[in-house]
Amino acid sequence: MPAAFLKSTKFWIFIAVTTGLTVGAAFSARPTMRAFKHWRAEHLIEAAKEEDKAGHLQTAFEKAYTAYQLSPHDPAISRYTAAIITRLSPGEALPFWVTLSEATQLPDDLYQTAALALKLGKLDTAEDFLNRLKETEAASIRTLLLEAQLLALNQRFDEAAAIAGRVIQMPDAPEEAHLFYVKLSQLSSRASERSSGVTHLRELATQTNEEGLTAMRNLATYPGNNKHDIELLVKQLNNHPLSTPQDKVLALSL
Repeated sequence: MPAAFLKSTKFWIFIAVTTGLTVGAAFSARPTMRAFKHWRAEHLIEAAKEEDKAGHLQTAFEKAYTAYQLSPHDPAISRYTAAIITRLSPGEALPFWVTLSEATQLPDDLYQTAALALKLGKLDTAEDFLNRLKETEAASIRTLLLEAQLLALNQRFDEAAAIAGRVIQMPDAPEEAHLFYVKLSQLSSRASERSSGVTHLRELATQTNEEGLTAMRNLATYPGNNKHDIELLVKQLNNHPLSTPQDKVLALSL
């Protein structure tokens, strides 16, 4: 084999090997760069949380958003950024929650997305993510209350009241769910539901906490009170441990 050919062959082998090493180094640098960006993003999120604790919400947002730009596919970073934006500008936060929820399909993310969409009046989006949430936790209190709210906004009051009525029978039902049910019951087309709502409101009014006082204030405007109901209500308003001077004035006006 001619020497010139061997020399030429060795030259091209050298070129191929060095080129391969260069390309390999470039590709190996990519994970390193991604790791550095993610490390930087995590530190920015920690700094954002400190700014948030100090009450510097705008600065916290700036750091969180920079972190998001560095590592947009990290769910924890996206979630914190979305939460910060929600507090500053809910309308601008919704796309972040939608993207996050579609990526993770986690119940908490789906709930936050549906709840924010509902708050913003984006009912189609709310229904979409509520349906996804129902696939994993259809019977949870938060899912049922969200569904009742959506039904109410769509003026399907009978269904909304029925769902809220189920919620208040649950041991861990939040206090606000009870008054929510009462309000929905009064919008129902069913007389039995409306009557049940008033009965529940009277039961709430016997409590000595803030919820009981709120129930009394609501009862004061109920047009179906008879003389006995009013006498009892006046006594409850005057004797409630949390009643204010305004409550006592309300009692006098009955």
